This record gives sequence, structure tokens and C-alpha cells, in this order.
Amino acid sequence: SEKFEHSIRKVIGDFIQIFIKKEFLNKEVFKEDTAKFLKEILEDKEQLRVVLVPFFKEFIENINAILDLKLKDHMLEIVVDSAFDSIDKKILDLMGAIDFKKVITKEIQDMHPKELEDMFYSFAGPYFNKLILYGSLGFLFGLATIF
Repeated sequence: SEKFEHSIRKVIGDFIQIFIKKEFLNKEVFKEDTAKFLKEILEDKEQLRVVLVPFFKEFIENINAILDLKLKDHMLEIVVDSAFDSIDKKILDLMGAIDFKKVITKEIQDMHPKELEDMFYSFAGPYFNKLILYGSLGFLFGLATIF
């Protein structure tokens, strides 16, 4: 969130100011090195995953002891919002990647004929019964025109 990012920036900024005042480091060199470090870390996602997965596993195992309820609720809200944002951005790609015609055809082919008939009647039953009735009436009128 913006507040968290702001807090992190403030802490890092304060840390940097202390080191600059004490002349422990050069501000420009530190910025360049930090940017380079972050860029390299983010480029190798697999290596980052190797480091982060164990960290997050341990964090999740101990989350109840580490965090209070208010923070847990806030974190859950962030995770849910992020999930929805990701889904919202990727849903069209996901839907486009699925071959619905192939999936539906396979499912119908794998169905027992009785299941298929039950499914058909579940959504088309009333209309199908009327269609049969109209067809029967048409047959009777057709017979009447012949004789």
C-alpha cells in the first residue's frame, strides 16, 4: 500500500541521512548501488523465489505469534484486493487460452446418454415438449390435407 511504501521510504531515508551526516557513505553511490542491486534481484525471479518461499513459509507458520488481528485483517484485505486486481487484468487472457468448444465436446462425448438427456431436459424441457406438440399437430394437419 502507499502508506507502507511511504513508511519504508521514510525509514530508509532516515537511515541514509544518518550515514550521510556521519559521512559513512556517498549518497549517489548508495542510490546507484541500491538501484543496481534491486534490478538484479528482480531480474532473476527463480533465484528470488528460492529465497522468498522459505521466508514466507516460516512467516505464515508463525503469523499468529508475530502479528496482531488488526494487521492480519489489513494484510488479508491487501492480498484479496491484489488477487482481484490480478484476475481482473488477466481474465480475458485466461478465457482466451481455454478452448471451450474442445472442452465442451469432450465432456459431452464422455457423458452417458441418460445424463445427456437429463441435462437437455433440465434447460430445454418445456420448449422441447411444446415443439413435440407442434410437430404432432403439424402431422395431423398434414394427414388431413392428404385425405
